[in-house]
Amino acid sequence: MKKTFKTLTVMTILAMLVPNIAFARSIFNTDEWDYKKNGSIQLDEDGIYDNLQIQFGPTMDAYFRFNVTNDKFEVGKNIDFQQNQAENLVIHSGTSFPASPVAGQKFFRTDEGDEYIYDGTEWVKTTSMADSTEDDFLHSDETDNYESGTLTFDNGTTLDMATGSSFDGDDADIYIDGVQNTTFTIDEGNTGGDVSLEFGNSLQAINWDNANQEFDFTDSVNISGDLTVQDNAYLQGDTSLGGTGDTVTFETGTTIDFSQNQAENFVFEQGTVFPTSPVDGQAFYNTDDDSLYLYDATSATWINVNVTGDYLLSNDSDFYESGTLTFNDGTTLDLDDPGVAVRLAEIKNELIKIGGDNTGGDVTLQFGDFGYGNEIKFDSTEMEFDINTNTEVNGQLEVYGDEYVYGGLTVTDSASIQTDLDVGGVAHVNYDLTVGQNVDITNDLQVGDNVVLGDNASDQLEINGTISSDVNFGQNQAVNFVLEKGTAFPSSPVAGQKYYRTDLNKEYFYNGTSWISSSTGSTTQSSIHSAEYKNATFVDVGRGSLYSDHDDTDNMNYYNWNSRRTSLQDTTVALELYLPDNFDSWDNTNPIQIRYRTNDATSSNNKVDIELEDTAGVDVTVSNGTDLTSTTWSTANVTFNSASGTWTPGDKFTLFVTLSSRNNNSTYIGDVIMNYNVN
Repeated sequence: MKKTFKTLTVMTILAMLVPNIAFARSIFNTDEWDYKKNGSIQLDEDGIYDNLQIQFGPTMDAYFRFNVTNDKFEVGKNIDFQQNQAENLVIHSGTSFPASPVAGQKFFRTDEGDEYIYDGTEWVKTTSMADSTEDDFLHSDETDNYESGTLTFDNGTTLDMATGSSFDGDDADIYIDGVQNTTFTIDEGNTGGDVSLEFGNSLQAINWDNANQEFDFTDSVNISGDLTVQDNAYLQGDTSLGGTGDTVTFETGTTIDFSQNQAENFVFEQGTVFPTSPVDGQAFYNTDDDSLYLYDATSATWINVNVTGDYLLSNDSDFYESGTLTFNDGTTLDLDDPGVAVRLAEIKNELIKIGGDNTGGDVTLQFGDFGYGNEIKFDSTEMEFDINTNTEVNGQLEVYGDEYVYGGLTVTDSASIQTDLDVGGVAHVNYDLTVGQNVDITNDLQVGDNVVLGDNASDQLEINGTISSDVNFGQNQAVNFVLEKGTAFPSSPVAGQKYYRTDLNKEYFYNGTSWISSSTGSTTQSSIHSAEYKNATFVDVGRGSLYSDHDDTDNMNYYNWNSRRTSLQDTTVALELYLPDNFDSWDNTNPIQIRYRTNDATSSNNKVDIELEDTAGVDVTVSNGTDLTSTTWSTANVTFNSASGTWTPGDKFTLFVTLSSRNNNSTYIGDVIMNYNVN
């Protein structure tokens, strides 16, 4: 079995080499070490140790060791060659850098053929002029900054920095060895005006125009990758792309000014699908229909600008009323022939006359060949326009005569018609509709604002459907006008709305809160019911005492309910009340009022609650009738929607008043008052 480690001190080595020297102490063991007196030392001849080490001094870090396992010598301290050569020295090499390097450590990458040095942070390549075949070069360190004076190359050639000396021939190249700065500045002080980098002797150069602050290239520029221009780009010569499929992309808002020059061999963007997110004026050639389109941002529409087939293209001054026109294919057009159909590809005149001499009777504009429902006809006999389909006007409609529409009429703004309006379908006007005379609409009239008729008493508004806006009759009569009617009031009414109840034979109006009878001769009356109430009984009596008494101060009879229990105890007065035979409706403000009082102002100690059933025995939802408390006599104004219940004249309804008390806190009720309208 091998021993791990054996250290041989300097004194031991000397004892082996010079046996006649006597040492005060020898730690050499001849049983473990082999040596020879002929000048050589053999350590561990039997090979029983893994590491053989020669140690210098008392510390363990000064040593010279042979690592048997790694087959390498290891040194614990720096080696000073005393200006002697390290002959046949080979730098540590490999295909990957060593782990845990220190500053100044060198390494040769055999996979790259380059030498590196570790600067304390990263591995830096040191190979420079070693690979160069040039003899003349200048090698400077990082601190050199040559702005003036004379520089001397390694072959003795000098360079005068002040005069800007130049070099001719291949041997005049200047190499920069060990570049560590990423910026090279030419004329850093900006004292030389324009600055040029010349290439060869044919004046090819990159010039910096100091006055215009721009670069000028004196010859063609070939860019293999992308070119990004953040400001203006001026092209003074020919400009071509690299090959098929190359594109030039301009950012939004960029303008190309050809300065009245031609864009030769220019092809529009093309395909079968229009581009997304187009801008106003963008062009696209659709290969599906072989047509050129322009995008109109106002209407958000791609417009076909192709002109195909036989067409006539006239200038602004042409005005053709009669005679013969010749098309581009030689075909002639006789304008005097009333049967001639004209297709205009481009219209520049503001006035187009059809049937200008009024000899052809009615004049019709036909759109497409769809048959009925695509014509605007001018009736020369009645001197009016007839439209035989639905009409939509995306602005104001102003007609100085009659307007007859056999379909629907839609106007997104106001409509003003001086005489009659006759619509066969639905008339829909978003704002005001003003008609000088009669209005005849077969179906519904939908108007966003007011409808105004003429001033004549004979003017009529005839609508067979519904009206969805206010109508101003101008103090004219609503002839044969019938109110909306039925046995139940409409839902979601508005203030001023009228309705006729056919089951009650009465007209009602909605005052914003409830339906009120508008029958003539109606007056308001009140009836007062005092304790002890007639037709009253007590139900659901809890643990407590109930008695009646009189309040001299308020001159009023009352009931008193009191309980000494710690929990609320209730008793309910069920009071049957009768409507008079001439009852018309409940008072809108205070239909039922009840006088009450409590010893304590807290509803958890005493309170009054009120419920109501109509003449049909159906519960009616009331307001202001829950958790009533007051330490003085007060009046509860109990309100409800009388239109939601049944109130038959002469019939009875029931009022339930619940009194609650605990801890000897009394609850009182007095007069019950009914307020209603009678005929």
